[in-house]
Amino acid sequence: MSITTQNSFAHNTSTPLIHIDFINPITSQAFEQWLDEMTGLLTKKQPFFAMYHSQIDLVLPENYRAKEALWYKAHKAEFFQYCQGLVRIANDEAEREKLDTPALHQAWGVPYAVVMTQAQAMEWINQQVEKA
Repeated sequence: MSITTQNSFAHNTSTPLIHIDFINPITSQAFEQWLDEMTGLLTKKQPFFAMYHSQIDLVLPENYRAKEALWYKAHKAEFFQYCQGLVRIANDEAEREKLDTPALHQAWGVPYAVVMTQAQAMEWINQQVEKA
Protein backbone atom coordinates (compact mmCIF):
# COMPACT_ATOMS: atom_id res chain seq x y z
CA MET A 1 0.00 0.00 0.00
CA SER A 2 1.29 3.44 -0.77
CA ILE A 3 -0.13 5.26 2.26
CA THR A 4 1.14 3.88 5.55
CA THR A 5 -0.67 4.72 8.77
CA GLN A 6 0.85 3.79 12.13
CA ASN A 7 -0.71 4.38 15.51
CA SER A 8 1.19 5.14 18.70
CA PHE A 9 0.62 7.48 21.62
CA ALA A 10 1.74 11.04 22.23
CA HIS A 11 4.35 11.35 24.99
CA ASN A 12 3.01 10.37 28.44
CA THR A 13 -0.62 10.42 27.29
CA SER A 14 -3.27 8.08 26.02
CA THR A 15 -3.85 10.40 23.05
CA PRO A 16 -3.28 8.51 19.80
CA LEU A 17 -0.56 9.75 17.47
CA ILE A 18 -1.29 8.90 13.85
CA HIS A 19 1.83 8.66 11.64
CA ILE A 20 0.88 9.00 7.98
CA ASP A 21 3.59 8.40 5.38
CA PHE A 22 2.65 9.04 1.75
CA ILE A 23 4.82 6.85 -0.51
CA ASN A 24 4.82 6.71 -4.35
CA PRO A 25 2.78 5.94 -6.26
CA ILE A 26 -0.53 6.59 -4.55
CA THR A 27 -3.42 5.04 -6.40
CA SER A 28 -6.96 6.37 -6.29
CA GLN A 29 -7.95 3.27 -4.30
CA ALA A 30 -5.19 3.84 -1.72
CA PHE A 31 -6.17 7.51 -1.40
CA GLU A 32 -9.81 6.58 -0.81
CA GLN A 33 -8.75 3.97 1.73
CA TRP A 34 -6.78 6.64 3.61
CA LEU A 35 -9.83 8.92 3.66
CA ASP A 36 -11.89 5.99 5.00
CA GLU A 37 -9.29 5.40 7.72
CA MET A 38 -9.42 9.07 8.69
CA THR A 39 -13.23 8.91 8.81
CA GLY A 40 -12.97 5.86 11.06
CA LEU A 41 -10.60 7.75 13.33
CA LEU A 42 -13.07 10.62 13.65
CA THR A 43 -15.97 8.28 14.42
CA LYS A 44 -14.09 7.16 17.55
CA LYS A 45 -14.74 10.66 18.89
CA GLN A 46 -11.42 10.87 20.71
CA PRO A 47 -8.59 13.37 20.53
CA PHE A 48 -5.54 12.55 18.39
CA PHE A 49 -2.39 14.07 16.94
CA ALA A 50 -1.38 13.59 13.29
CA MET A 51 2.12 13.49 11.80
CA TYR A 52 2.28 13.63 7.98
CA HIS A 53 5.25 12.98 5.72
CA SER A 54 5.23 12.80 1.92
CA GLN A 55 7.90 11.24 -0.26
CA ILE A 56 9.83 13.62 -2.52
CA ASP A 57 8.07 14.04 -5.90
CA LEU A 58 4.95 12.31 -4.61
CA VAL A 59 2.58 11.16 -7.36
CA LEU A 60 -1.07 11.46 -6.34
CA PRO A 61 -4.20 10.37 -8.21
CA GLU A 62 -5.53 12.84 -10.76
CA ASN A 63 -8.69 13.69 -8.82
CA TYR A 64 -7.27 13.62 -5.28
CA ARG A 65 -7.82 17.34 -4.57
CA ALA A 66 -11.55 17.10 -5.29
CA LYS A 67 -11.91 13.97 -3.13
CA GLU A 68 -9.91 15.53 -0.31
CA ALA A 69 -11.92 18.76 -0.48
CA LEU A 70 -15.23 16.88 -0.30
CA TRP A 71 -13.99 14.79 2.62
CA TYR A 72 -12.69 17.83 4.47
CA LYS A 73 -15.94 19.73 3.94
CA ALA A 74 -17.95 16.79 5.30
CA HIS A 75 -15.66 16.20 8.31
CA LYS A 76 -14.25 19.65 9.05
CA ALA A 77 -16.10 20.18 12.33
CA GLU A 78 -15.11 16.75 13.66
CA PHE A 79 -11.51 17.26 12.54
CA PHE A 80 -11.35 20.60 14.36
CA GLN A 81 -12.87 19.00 17.46
CA TYR A 82 -10.67 15.92 17.74
CA CYS A 83 -7.34 16.73 16.07
CA GLN A 84 -5.15 18.22 18.79
CA GLY A 85 -2.39 19.09 16.35
CA LEU A 86 -1.04 18.36 12.88
CA VAL A 87 2.66 18.36 12.11
CA ARG A 88 4.12 17.98 8.62
CA ILE A 89 7.66 16.72 8.06
CA ALA A 90 9.22 18.46 5.06
CA ASN A 91 11.92 16.86 2.92
CA ASP A 92 13.86 20.07 2.32
CA GLU A 93 13.76 23.80 2.97
CA ALA A 94 11.83 24.56 -0.24
CA GLU A 95 9.07 22.15 0.75
CA ARG A 96 9.05 23.53 4.30
CA GLU A 97 8.49 27.05 2.95
CA LYS A 98 5.71 25.78 0.67
CA LEU A 99 3.90 24.02 3.55
CA ASP A 100 4.52 26.60 6.28
CA THR A 101 2.31 29.44 5.08
CA PRO A 102 -0.25 31.50 7.00
CA ALA A 103 -2.95 30.24 4.62
CA LEU A 104 -2.23 26.59 5.50
CA HIS A 105 -2.05 27.36 9.22
CA GLN A 106 -5.49 28.95 8.95
CA ALA A 107 -6.97 26.29 6.65
CA TRP A 108 -6.19 23.38 8.97
CA GLY A 109 -7.94 25.08 11.89
CA VAL A 110 -5.89 23.14 14.47
CA PRO A 111 -2.40 23.70 15.87
CA TYR A 112 -0.13 23.17 12.85
CA ALA A 113 3.62 23.04 12.35
CA VAL A 114 6.09 22.15 9.63
CA VAL A 115 9.43 20.67 10.69
CA MET A 116 12.37 18.93 9.06
CA THR A 117 12.73 15.73 11.11
CA GLN A 118 10.64 13.19 12.97
CA ALA A 119 12.47 14.15 16.18
CA GLN A 120 11.38 17.78 15.70
CA ALA A 121 7.83 16.58 15.02
CA MET A 122 7.79 14.62 18.28
CA GLU A 123 9.20 17.63 20.15
CA TRP A 124 6.42 19.84 18.75
CA ILE A 125 3.74 17.28 19.70
CA ASN A 126 5.17 17.05 23.22
CA GLN A 127 4.95 20.85 23.48
CA GLN A 128 1.28 20.69 22.43
CA VAL A 129 0.62 18.01 25.08
CA GLU A 130 2.24 20.21 27.75
CA LYS A 131 0.06 23.18 26.73
CA ALA A 132 -3.15 21.16 27.19
